[in-house]
Amino acid sequence: MLIREMPTRECRALIARERLARLGCSRDNQPYIVPIYYIFAESQFFSFSMAGQKIDYMRTNPNVCLEIERFHQNRRWKSVIISGTFTELTQKAERQQAWEILKVYNDWWEQGGFEAISNTEHMQQAPIYFTISINEMTGREATPQ
Repeated sequence: MLIREMPTRECRALIARERLARLGCSRDNQPYIVPIYYIFAESQFFSFSMAGQKIDYMRTNPNVCLEIERFHQNRRWKSVIISGTFTELTQKAERQQAWEILKVYNDWWEQGGFEAISNTEHMQQAPIYFTISINEMTGREATPQ
């Protein structure tokens, strides 16, 4: 098996093509990893979540990482690791922009039940929109010899 470093353009092509990543975050020296769906647009990752552990962790420590991979036949694979920064989108215009980006791929998150902007009484159940910006990115590819 031959493993090589992927150039930035190949890393960006992989993350633009995929939709599933593993998000790593940490709080009080306790790591946490969870799969998330995302859309890569405007050079950042857009995603959403309901309130919970990953949001609590990222609000406390916005330094996160993402792992995106693609497996092929014959032990071929590509993997990209991103160190990044979490930003919660709280302004109406930001949430609307995220909604417009995310709703393009509505087959994986059943967005019909959500609204981009929720009224105050339902805010506890409103989706939390966020971005992850790239601070550092590396990628590798494995191919049979």
